[in-house]
Amino acid sequence: MKVAFLLLAIASALEAPSVERSESGSMKHTEHLRDFPVIEFRRYTVKEEEREHFARYFESYFPEAFQQLGALIHGHFLEGENRSGFTWIRGFHDLEARATVNEAFYGGPL
Repeated sequence: MKVAFLLLAIASALEAPSVERSESGSMKHTEHLRDFPVIEFRRYTVKEEEREHFARYFESYFPEAFQQLGALIHGHFLEGENRSGFTWIRGFHDLEARATVNEAFYGGPL
């Protein structure tokens, strides 16, 4: 498995309340995302036949673990044209929290 990640620190874009549309087309607020302005895109390359299993594993175990550590999973997606690609999107309070959460997640009991 190969991993690459992109880290974005977003400040001014999150100053105003943001909204998104639900499946029904109604607006729902996402103001809570302002508490997680550091966004990390963590991209994985996995065996093509294992990608869906890998995604289900992430969905089953990691969002709750990250919430317990004070971070937020914004979501993940399978890359359409890259049948080996999986991207996980995570949010942190700040860069220091990112380091603390990642250390606890990868090196701790969770």
